[in-house]
Amino acid sequence: MNTNYYSKNYEIGDEVKGYIEERIAKFAKYADDVDSIIVNIKLEKTKHQNDKDAFDMSIELEIDGNGYFADKSAPTVFQVYDECDEALSAIVRKGRDKDISEKRRNGAIKEIELETEY
Repeated sequence: MNTNYYSKNYEIGDEVKGYIEERIAKFAKYADDVDSIIVNIKLEKTKHQNDKDAFDMSIELEIDGNGYFADKSAPTVFQVYDECDEALSAIVRKGRDKDISEKRRNGAIKEIELETEY
């Protein structure tokens, strides 16, 4: 798994990297090869309403050539990652379920064609 970090106005520490890498590892089950996963994480510390600090994070995830993207904002680094993680998990599961359904449909069509030939 290849993980790239980009940050603006915030230095990403080892604790944050460890937290992210531990949780991003769950996407390995969706890949044919763990080395085929590419993750780009962009993190920016900004000021939002009422001059409160906030973190904007965007994650680009590429699994076996399929790209997924999440962009969220939250008051802490850990919360913003958790929100991005939830969004990516939903998108990846939806894409995986779609692929499985398509394979099942294609398999059913082949069986019908074989039956009509005999």
